[in-house]
Amino acid sequence: MKLLIAGANGMFAHDLIQSLQQSNDSLHTWDYHAPLETELDITQPESIEQNIHHFNPQVLVNCAAYTQVDQAETDVSQATQINQEGVRHLAQICTKKQVKLVHFSTDFVFDGNQSIPYLESDQPRPQGIYAQTKLAGEHAIQKSSVDYLIIRTSWLYGVAGHNFVKTILRLAKERPDLKVVCDQVGSPTWTVDLAQAMISLLKVDAAGIVHFSNHGQCSWYEFAKAIIQIAHELDYLPQSTPVRPIPTTEYPLPAKRPTFSVLNCDRYMRLTKQTPPSWQSALKQMLTKLLQTN
Repeated sequence: MKLLIAGANGMFAHDLIQSLQQSNDSLHTWDYHAPLETELDITQPESIEQNIHHFNPQVLVNCAAYTQVDQAETDVSQATQINQEGVRHLAQICTKKQVKLVHFSTDFVFDGNQSIPYLESDQPRPQGIYAQTKLAGEHAIQKSSVDYLIIRTSWLYGVAGHNFVKTILRLAKERPDLKVVCDQVGSPTWTVDLAQAMISLLKVDAAGIVHFSNHGQCSWYEFAKAIIQIAHELDYLPQSTPVRPIPTTEYPLPAKRPTFSVLNCDRYMRLTKQTPPSWQSALKQMLTKLLQTN
């Protein structure tokens, strides 16, 4: 299968490309083209058309996104240009070229007022500009006639790029203790597991919206504690830095976050016959890999 990857220099694409390289077998061969963002700019329709014409993919995987949740509150134009208009261009051109579109969205499209994991069919109610533009991107895809797969995921982290795990590791070295919010609950997801999930979904030609995250749930506070504990066990941190739980009101940010954004992954499991790994085991694997590369 020939895949064209947009947003190839991002955190998720880094592990997606490695996973594709390692997933070739007798039944499936993954041929991918991952141009730099200067070569494939989703906000420029002619750039998308040229890349599809040159590579002739069966699937376009969109890893490009504006992900600065708080910055989006003031940088509305840029967030809209990438998360909404860029995705609309992809959907229109992929429809015309008969290319399947795989797109990644977020748990932030939900308002967080539920107490049970969100189904794909639950009503989105985005709270901030980032979340609103991500949902608008979903709608642009759904309004087109493109063959699509939208994968919603949550609390993404990986070896590449900036993310919560790497921030906590840095702060644990710099500070005697940390304060982390304890009243926002979700499911941390490792980029490698998300990449494997996408490959599994493509193998069964999945379509529509599918939720995927690592199994289980925790607060940011519990996640931070686990990061520090595992890093200490792996001898990356000399001592286990204390973490203190605080309410969101003590750490106000420009963008409102959902208080509960756990995703129900039953549809993924029905389609692929696979169970997502737990967030704890994924975190340990990621930290082991990260420390080996440092």
